[in-house]
Amino acid sequence: LIDPILARREQQRRQLLDISPDANVTFREATEAFTRAHEPQWRNRKHVQQWRNTLKTYAYPVIGDVRVRDIDTAMIVRILQPIWTKKAETARRVRGRIKAILDAETVLGHRVGSNPARYVDHLQLVLRRSKKRSQVNHHPALP
Repeated sequence: LIDPILARREQQRRQLLDISPDANVTFREATEAFTRAHEPQWRNRKHVQQWRNTLKTYAYPVIGDVRVRDIDTAMIVRILQPIWTKKAETARRVRGRIKAILDAETVLGHRVGSNPARYVDHLQLVLRRSKKRSQVNHHPALP
C-alpha cells in the first residue's frame, strides 16, 4: 500500500534535487557569467581583471573545461596545494572566488550538494593555515 502524500513528497524532493537541463555549464562559462553579473557593483575594472586573471592562471588549467556539477574536492586541492604555503594570500583569494562561483551555480541549479571549495570543516582538514602570520607587537601602555 502506497501513501499518496509520501509519494508526492518524494516526487517533489526528486524534482528539487534534479539538476536543470542546462547543467552542462563549464567552470570557465560560469566564471564569465559571474563576473559579468557582478561587474557593475565592483569598484573598478582592475578588480574584475584580478578575478579573471587569478582564475585563468590557477583554476582554469585544472577545472576550466570541467562542468560545474562535476567539480569535486580533489580538483580544488590540486589547484590550491602548490600555492597554499608559497602564495598564501593568492591561494585564499582563489579559493574564495571558486567558492563564490560554485555557490552561485548551486543557486542557479547547475550543481547540487555541498561546495567543495568551502574551507571550514572541509578543506581546513587538508590545507592548514600557515603559522607565518605576522605577530602583532603592541606598544607599551602609557603611564
